[in-house]
Amino acid sequence: MRKFSFIIFLVFVPLFLGAIEVSGEQFGSWEAVNNPYEVVGEITVPAGETLIIEPGVQVVVNGDFKITALGNIIADGNADENIAFAAAERFSWGGIRLEDEAIASSFSFCNVTDAKYGINSVDSPVTISDCYFSNCEKAIHIFGLGNPEPPEVIVQNNVIENCDQNGIYIVENSNAIIQNNELSSCALDESPRGAIMLSSQGGPCSPVIQNNYIHHNVWQGISALDITGGQNILPYIAENEICYNLTGIYLFYASGVVENNYIHDNFVEGDPNSGAGIMVGGSSSNPIITKNEITGNFCAVFLNQDATANLGNLNNDSDEDDGENYFHDNVDGSGFNWSIYNFSSQDVMAENNQWDSNDNTEIAETIFDGEDNSSYGIVDFEPILVVDNDSENVVLPIDAIQNYPNPFNPTTTIEFNLLHNSQVEIVIYNSKGQKIKNWPSQYREKGKQQVVWNGVNNSGQPVASGVYFFKIQTPTISQTDKMLLIK
Repeated sequence: MRKFSFIIFLVFVPLFLGAIEVSGEQFGSWEAVNNPYEVVGEITVPAGETLIIEPGVQVVVNGDFKITALGNIIADGNADENIAFAAAERFSWGGIRLEDEAIASSFSFCNVTDAKYGINSVDSPVTISDCYFSNCEKAIHIFGLGNPEPPEVIVQNNVIENCDQNGIYIVENSNAIIQNNELSSCALDESPRGAIMLSSQGGPCSPVIQNNYIHHNVWQGISALDITGGQNILPYIAENEICYNLTGIYLFYASGVVENNYIHDNFVEGDPNSGAGIMVGGSSSNPIITKNEITGNFCAVFLNQDATANLGNLNNDSDEDDGENYFHDNVDGSGFNWSIYNFSSQDVMAENNQWDSNDNTEIAETIFDGEDNSSYGIVDFEPILVVDNDSENVVLPIDAIQNYPNPFNPTTTIEFNLLHNSQVEIVIYNSKGQKIKNWPSQYREKGKQQVVWNGVNNSGQPVASGVYFFKIQTPTISQTDKMLLIK
């Protein structure tokens, strides 16, 4: 799965003649015609008031100041006119702090750079979408400590990169939805932290983390820590691609559901302490891990510190924990294949999964558990999920791609048959091979799938007559076909 953002990144020099200096109480509208707005002191949006920041506005923060909203902020740019918040130096301003607990703020098509906390929601509802964050300590901070029913926070379709600490940090908010984002190059300070990190000091923290592309971070892709050792962190982590991090997912005194993710190639070459696709620690941890493909790591699943995990249990009435993971080709730096490494005293249920082999003896060789050292628990991996790996019988995920009508003007339906559940991205290219339109990668159920293209690009502009190609892309295969637009 790959995420591509079509945000237009504005670049500007933070020194202007004729800049409007702003500080103190601010509400009403900031308009692009008055650019740039130079922040020369702390800014407060008063309670009950709204600051509307129009598309194209450039905000330059000249010092260690915050923009604090006791009311709310509406900063909605568009694909052609972003809103920019920046400073002259990295981490040199405090960011945007939201404190209104009732009225929602909104940020879309914003570029937020150089801040300590890019956007900090303190028990405040907000939607953050189609934004770009870079060179922040923390890009997005969602804080609900002490509130059993914190407001809804939606973070979607953003690109977050080059953060010294976390891309998204969530403290005790179970009403947060994190979806369709790309996070990379986080934890640049080399401290152990996740690009997306969950934390609890005793209150619930169970957000939805779905359909994100989390890659090339210094430490974990997703991490969770309950410092009380309780059972307060129960996220739903689904349909993400998590790759090229030191560890894919790390749950420490945390559980929840990890489902339908593609977790691959998480390790640091030469570092034997890296390389778990999923790592689970702490005696209160018992996540459900189901329907994931975990491959190319040093180890698929690593457990320690008295943790356990439900990797597949056929001995109950639930069909939500029936395994169906695919563990394969997880080989460490010494050449050993490790599917499950149970360095915990607890037994682990791992029934009904697909492995590198259908031979139980060969599978057992990829598992470290109490059979190898009686101090550790046993991994119960039988029965296994048997799949015919004969190349003549391999079922490809995509079948029968077509578009109709073809030729068309200006609308056509792209249709394909998905033979099993999978991440799917749909991309349209022009005859020069330039990408002009895409539907970002998302999890789709098996069966007939359709999208309608109305002949416009990602910016909403109509395209010219000519030959176009559409590609259906899954994590393992792509198929392409040709279509003709005639006006």
